[in-house]
Amino acid sequence: MIERTLDDGVDLGQIAAGLALSRRQLERDFRRWIGEAPHRYARRLRVIRAVAALGGGAPIAQVALDHGFADQAHFTRTARSMTGQTPGALRRRFRVDPIPTDRCR
Repeated sequence: MIERTLDDGVDLGQIAAGLALSRRQLERDFRRWIGEAPHRYARRLRVIRAVAALGGGAPIAQVALDHGFADQAHFTRTARSMTGQTPGALRRRFRVDPIPTDRCR
């Protein structure tokens, strides 16, 4: 649930209040349990979901917008900083070619 909540842009203060914690305490606990700050975790989730969506064939700019990035350049900068590769390189790396129909007999 917290993944969906963080990724949807809900304020961390609202999550903390729902758990009867201060925002700062939630941040400390999150870092201890997960190993990174909540905002970094949410950004990583957004990149993972966007990279997975690249396989659908949609233009990179559309994938970027669909996954909460301001534009393709924002997605490219974020993906490169987190993965070391651009979205185009990631798409080429993980592309799965369809099975030729003549081999399905």
